[in-house]
Amino acid sequence: MELAQTAKPMLYIRELASPALDNLERATGLHVQLAMLEDGDARIIDRRIGKQDLPIYYHIGDAMPPVPTAVGRLLLAFASPTVISDVLDDDAFIWPSFDSPRPTPQEIRDDLDAIRRTRLAVLTTPGAPVHSVAAPVTDRTKSVVAAVGVVVRTGTIPLQQLVPLVKATAKDISRRLAGPKPRRTLPPWEEASKARPSA
Repeated sequence: MELAQTAKPMLYIRELASPALDNLERATGLHVQLAMLEDGDARIIDRRIGKQDLPIYYHIGDAMPPVPTAVGRLLLAFASPTVISDVLDDDAFIWPSFDSPRPTPQEIRDDLDAIRRTRLAVLTTPGAPVHSVAAPVTDRTKSVVAAVGVVVRTGTIPLQQLVPLVKATAKDISRRLAGPKPRRTLPPWEEASKARPSA
């Protein structure tokens, strides 16, 4: 039950986001990600594969380091100062490749400031085989609870062409989260735990 309660918010967001992710994948033909922040990592709660052959090896449920990805960096931008410090302060954050210049913690902090202002993460790391763009998903309190993004093979599609579609998808998911919750399918715990009357 404890594990189920931990997973419940992720499963709820994933369920509501699924139609929007389908629409984004159909519109772009690209790899689509939906992620939430968990213990300083970007936890992938859903994805669509897309038509491009990309060097992506994670699965739904896997945790990714936040700095090298657009969804992770966006989630980090809206995390608490404590979480940001935990990820960046010791300069030990994971960076995937020696082919791509490793940014400094201050460069990452400057980028996080820009992401908060624009509410958009566009990652075009020099030397990286893929680029990505992500937008925030908010709940009914307007808090950022997830990020939706697309990943594209470098040099194939301009990311600015994808920005309106990613933003529209994030807005659609946010609208679904802000709406009324689905009707409960199970009885309340108190009711379910009552003893049945004897025959």
